[in-house]
Amino acid sequence: SVVDQVSYNYGLDARYRVSGKTSLSGNLSQSFTQASGNQYSDTESSSASLSALWRYSARTEFGPGIRYSRQSGSQQSYDRTTVGPMMTVNYKLTRKISLNARVGLDFADFGDAGSGDTGVSSSISANYQATKLWGMDLSLNRDARAAYTGGGFEEVTGLRLGYHRKIDRATWTVGGSWESTASANPSGVIAV
Repeated sequence: SVVDQVSYNYGLDARYRVSGKTSLSGNLSQSFTQASGNQYSDTESSSASLSALWRYSARTEFGPGIRYSRQSGSQQSYDRTTVGPMMTVNYKLTRKISLNARVGLDFADFGDAGSGDTGVSSSISANYQATKLWGMDLSLNRDARAAYTGGGFEEVTGLRLGYHRKIDRATWTVGGSWESTASANPSGVIAV
């Protein structure tokens, strides 16, 4: 069947330089999806992360961090909450091209339904900054979300190509994506 969905997303990134070689990097993001029809679920996903980064060289920085995420939906009988460690690596290939990677372990908890298997969340992205005003990025992500049908949860692998343009102090972004999903429900629990 065909489902009409409207998604609202926002995010906030912050960085604080502690010294010449170390910095703290934080991220907060949230998304809401509204689906047409009573048989489909409205979903919500939020995450927060904090990393301590060490500048190894002029091109490379890396460091450990921690990530929290929560997924819920109007048809889900329980929420999925995860907390886990992560590692971030940023590499500047050239003056215009940078690579960013993050991988983390997700220890999932489904409330009264129990704990789930340990999962992996990850992302890798390449950014091409053609000028100070515009650039392009390609990213591959793996994470979990509440399913819009069936009342369960699903692991999502997504590929996204985007274009960003700086307008005064704001940045305008547009892009296209492809994704694949697999079930991520706790063992012995059937989504109804």
